[in-house]
Amino acid sequence: MLLKEGISFVKNNSQKAWKIQGAKRIEFIDYPEDAVREALVNALVHRDYNIIGSEIHIDIYDDRLEIVSPGGMYDGKNIQEVDINRIASIRRNPILADIFNRLDYMERRGSGLKRIKESFDDESWVEFFSNQSNFFVVMKKQTVDKGDDFDDERKRADNERIVSEYERIMSELSPNEKLIVEYLMKNEKIVNKEASSLTGLSPAQVRRVFVSLQEKQVIEAVGKSRARHYQLTKSEILK
Repeated sequence: MLLKEGISFVKNNSQKAWKIQGAKRIEFIDYPEDAVREALVNALVHRDYNIIGSEIHIDIYDDRLEIVSPGGMYDGKNIQEVDINRIASIRRNPILADIFNRLDYMERRGSGLKRIKESFDDESWVEFFSNQSNFFVVMKKQTVDKGDDFDDERKRADNERIVSEYERIMSELSPNEKLIVEYLMKNEKIVNKEASSLTGLSPAQVRRVFVSLQEKQVIEAVGKSRARHYQLTKSEILK
């Protein structure tokens, strides 16, 4: 269903932050879920389906979310010029509105725009604009500039991904390969002589270890002949 896909798109491309206040963990999300759902419902129910080739757009920027639906206000007014608390409930698509109401996605009467505003602690963080061809809902990103004590969920997810990838890589290495990788985690490069001393292997055996690590895309060779050395290719994971 388009509504669920739209909600999932916003959620999957948003961040969550939190801070500890006293004994409580307080979470903040980029955009209130109730506001996003209500805005998408309004877009689907009230858009002008007579505009051929048009579609609803969900655009996520660094500092805001924009939901744009085809068709302006049904009565021809511009939403920015009226009081949303006094807007009469007029349905452009009454059958569709009734279906969404029966599915409990919207109320039969009342302004959904007012409910969107009420989803924000500060109502100035959401704005509505319209013209003859489009209706815009613009939500400001709530997790911007929350302070140093906030932990970004996406960064935590990235850290978890890095740890998981590190564990996977290390689990696929032989004992001698691990010795070389662990050495490179502390040093920028390694040469054949250092690897032989580290592992106790002959130069020929060391070369085979280097070849294996290159095939696994863990290290890469830099330079030629005597000037050749090896370094990590996945330093962001292995360091």
